[in-house]
Amino acid sequence: IYNNSSNLLLTSAQWQQCQRINVVSSSQRKFEVTETLVRALRYKRKETTITSRDFN
Repeated sequence: IYNNSSNLLLTSAQWQQCQRINVVSSSQRKFEVTETLVRALRYKRKETTITSRDFN
């Protein structure tokens, strides 16, 4: 979470709402670089901007 402030205090409930980044296990097939780039272009990315108001 980035909200233009130096530090950010979260309650444990808010922390549970944060997305976790899962490490891909080595057993899964990794795509080639070109294929990954094409896939990245196909999906719309959602960017959420968080202000301090969201936490008060």
